[in-house]
Amino acid sequence: MAALTLTDRAAVLAFLTTSLPDEDASALEALLDASAATDKSDCDDADESAVTTYRPWYIIGITLQSNPTAIETVRSAAGSQVAYRDPVSAYQALMQRQAAFDAGYCTIATGFEAVAAGGVGSAGLARSYA
Repeated sequence: MAALTLTDRAAVLAFLTTSLPDEDASALEALLDASAATDKSDCDDADESAVTTYRPWYIIGITLQSNPTAIETVRSAAGSQVAYRDPVSAYQALMQRQAAFDAGYCTIATGFEAVAAGGVGSAGLARSYA
C-alpha cells in the first residue's frame, strides 16, 4: 500500500470517504478545505510559497466526536471494520496523531487546532444567554 500524501487533496478525500463511509462526502470535503494547514521549508521566508497540507485525523476525530455512533462504522483503508469500546480514547488518539503532524506545519487554520478532549487547550462548552 502506498503512503498517504497529505498534500494530495484527492487522495486525502478518498481516504476520508473510505474511513467514514456513512458521512456526507461534501461535508467531509468542506471540512477538509477549511481545516487545512500550510507548510514550507522555512516558515519565516516570506518569498517561499506555502503548500496546502490536509489533516485527515483531525477530520476523523471531529466527525467522531460530533457523532459518537459513527465510531462503530469507521473502517481502515484496507476495509476492515473497527469498533472502539471507548470513543473518547479513540478521539484523543486521533487528535494526538494529528497534533504530532501539526507540530511541523507553519500554520493551522484558526479554530481547527487538534486538541484532545481533556487535554491542554481543551475547554468545556458553555452557553450563556443575555
